[in-house]
Formats: sequence, structure tokens, C-alpha cells
Amino acid sequence: MWADGFNGVYHHLMDKAGFVVANPDDPTVQEDFAASRKWQFTMISVKETTFTSDMGFQNGSSLTPGVSMFCKDEEGDVYLHAQA
Repeated sequence: MWADGFNGVYHHLMDKAGFVVANPDDPTVQEDFAASRKWQFTMISVKETTFTSDMGFQNGSSLTPGVSMFCKDEEGDVYLHAQA
């Protein structure tokens, strides 16, 4: 699982930024799976949203792993800074 690697760096990331893993699973499925993998980071459900396609990580019914970084400017506006 590629997300397993986040456990080792999660506490370093949290010193500087918020961090979540998003996927289309129901929150109860996420919670059970995260517990089975001993994941410490927050997971959010994007089920029934356009988030994955808006970010370019969905083509039809196929999902692709990806990373998006958002920033907040001095006025409090949030914008997409980078993604891969």
C-alpha cells in the first residue's frame, strides 16, 4: 500500500501543514482499513463528490493515485499550489 509510507513522515508534515488521504470509500470502511494498517493520518471520503475528477485523478471509473498541495494566502483564500 503506497499510503503506508506516510506513517513515517506524517508527524514531520504536521509540523508545517495539514495532511489527509482522500478516497471514495465510506468513512466506516476507511476507519476499519486504516486501523488494520495502523495508519495515524486522517482519511476523508470524497464519495459522491467530483473531487477526484476535479483534481485529475479520475478518468471515467478509473482512479489514479496522486498528491495535491493547497496553500492559504494572507487573505485566507485557499488555492491549488501543486500536484503530481
